[in-house]
Amino acid sequence: MNDTEKRLFPRIQAMCPVLYRLGEDKSWKVARMYNFSATGIQFQCADEPALSTSVSIHVKPGSKKNIPELIAKGSVIRIDKLSEQEFLLSCQLRKVSSS
Repeated sequence: MNDTEKRLFPRIQAMCPVLYRLGEDKSWKVARMYNFSATGIQFQCADEPALSTSVSIHVKPGSKKNIPELIAKGSVIRIDKLSEQEFLLSCQLRKVSSS
């Protein structure tokens, strides 16, 4: 059995802009979402937070009508370093609502 078969909520590949705030940050930053599911989201950004850092997310799909606009809160569970200034954050979502 592969990983996708083990998932209760499979990932949906979708690239679109996403706004995020880490921890107690007050200002939103822009990132690019790679995929999402009912319980998680993965996006590329310029920040490298510590694991378990809280994150607020606002998915802004723009003209991509197949991606819902949503607001979510969760925490960082994995960080992949893509380059010196680019990181891929995997976040577990605790609370999701439509905008």
